[in-house]
Amino acid sequence: MNRRSHKKRSRSAKARASKKLVVVNALGPYFEAAAAYNLLEGPIGKQRLSKEVKPLVDAIHQVLAGAVVSYVKVEGPYEKFVVQELDALLNQAIADANCMNSRAKAMLAYI
Repeated sequence: MNRRSHKKRSRSAKARASKKLVVVNALGPYFEAAAAYNLLEGPIGKQRLSKEVKPLVDAIHQVLAGAVVSYVKVEGPYEKFVVQELDALLNQAIADANCMNSRAKAMLAYI
């Protein structure tokens, strides 16, 4: 490696270092609860989204890519407290991230 390319790489490394991103895992409690309610399936180390959740995550990804998707909520027996718990944990994570970002006047916390 010649001296010039070494200097070029050093500057880009310094530039990356000065733009460090702080990520706060505000969604930790949400994902812990979701995992307890079968968000994932399979043995540890080989887990994947459950077959019930996978199509919904795929639909979210399509929306984020610009698609329009439809959603049909099927009424049935479910534990309302689970829905309330997950909603509350998600809303708290968003509020925590927004609070940190507002105080810093920058995007520091990503949920």
